[in-house]
Amino acid sequence: IAGGSSVVDVRQLAGQVIRPEELFQLDPGVYARSTGTANDSRLSIRGSGIQRRYGSRGITLLVDGMPANDSDGSYYFRIFDPQSISYMETLRGGNGMRYGSSQLGGAIQIHQKNGISDPGTQLKLEYSSFETYRVHIESGGSQGEWDWYAGYSYADSDGYRDHQNWASHHFTANLGYHWNDENVTRFYTLFSDSDALLSGGITPEEFKDDPTQASPGQHEDTDRDLSTFRLGQVTRWKTASGSWKFYTNYQTLDFDHLTGFGNYAYNNLVDYDTDTFQIGLSGSHEYSFAGLDHTLYTDFSADYGKNEVGGFSGFVTPFTSAGINDRDDISRNVKLYVENDTLIKEKHHFIAGLGYIWADRKREIGANDTNSTAFEH
Repeated sequence: IAGGSSVVDVRQLAGQVIRPEELFQLDPGVYARSTGTANDSRLSIRGSGIQRRYGSRGITLLVDGMPANDSDGSYYFRIFDPQSISYMETLRGGNGMRYGSSQLGGAIQIHQKNGISDPGTQLKLEYSSFETYRVHIESGGSQGEWDWYAGYSYADSDGYRDHQNWASHHFTANLGYHWNDENVTRFYTLFSDSDALLSGGITPEEFKDDPTQASPGQHEDTDRDLSTFRLGQVTRWKTASGSWKFYTNYQTLDFDHLTGFGNYAYNNLVDYDTDTFQIGLSGSHEYSFAGLDHTLYTDFSADYGKNEVGGFSGFVTPFTSAGINDRDDISRNVKLYVENDTLIKEKHHFIAGLGYIWADRKREIGANDTNSTAFEH
């Protein structure tokens, strides 16, 4: 690919990786750091990656060609198990356009293990400091036109600081049917559940006194929990002059995040239940024109998502009022990208791309909502 891109062979790192951020430790231009919990990571490519306290933005995340962002553009990298990833591609900036990326940061594509790339059965047992341990078992193989892979991981840690315990379950599986040597349909499923307590911030004086302590005002129940289920299929086929890909994908996400301090009345509870449906078609076509070789890339996708927002707010700011959240945020998107790659001469390309996005956002206020007046203004 002409431009900034890189490939990370995760299988060479799998035994050294506990936190997802460690997958990017040698990837130039990518900033990856844990947030309040060790099993959560914020990603930024070339400075782009609009962040908030929960969820990441600014990057298009793909899994074997299927978008992994929710319809509002956010994503959670923590739902993917490094042990079940074969390799990753980082496509910085405009290099992600051919993969349907509208984000300034570009795209990150995860390629999961399958029965062709990773046959056999493995069992891994790991133990480390702070009562950290991980168990991973996987098995893959092929028979005739079929191949299969399944992997499960459980990890648990007490953490370096007080009130920093976390635990995670990951199950990843896929089943491939090969119509012939060049055409394949693969079905995917993923389940991820991760729970983490939050230590909160401390002052420099408190750090000098005891760097392992939790915030003195931290509520004992403050946490950040995320459960995700994905189900999808990708069908790929080749033509005389290129290739095509058709995918359908469904993802449901349950996110609960209690944050605050002291008395329960001064806490916030973020309760998101999100469902996203996606469909897409993309392809490449090689042709010659004006004595030069060209490759035309096209990508079409449409998605629909509904985020049921619950919980409550105990904080009062100029933008929010204390009360109960009861609303539905609905997102619909249609995206179309066209890119032409012209080979001028060896190692020199001229690439031109054009993208169109139609996006619709709608908020429906529930009867029990007492916390949306400020938002409506």
